[in-house]
Amino acid sequence: MASYSLDTARDMLARYIAAEQAILSNQEYQIADRRLKRADLAEVAGQREKWAGIVASLERSASGRSRTRYVVPG
Repeated sequence: MASYSLDTARDMLARYIAAEQAILSNQEYQIADRRLKRADLAEVAGQREKWAGIVASLERSASGRSRTRYVVPG
């Protein structure tokens, strides 16, 4: 994974959320007999999920919490 700052990751997440909202409000339009699609909602949603994961990971790192778990066989 590339190295991102928490601020950059939060900014990207906010941008993908805004893009998703814009697509949802006006996904397709028509000019004469042509139907046009603004963007691929599935792709934008996938990127939003990616950035949400990056933000969550960076926030965990910043707070000192990690996802490492130790299992002791008993």
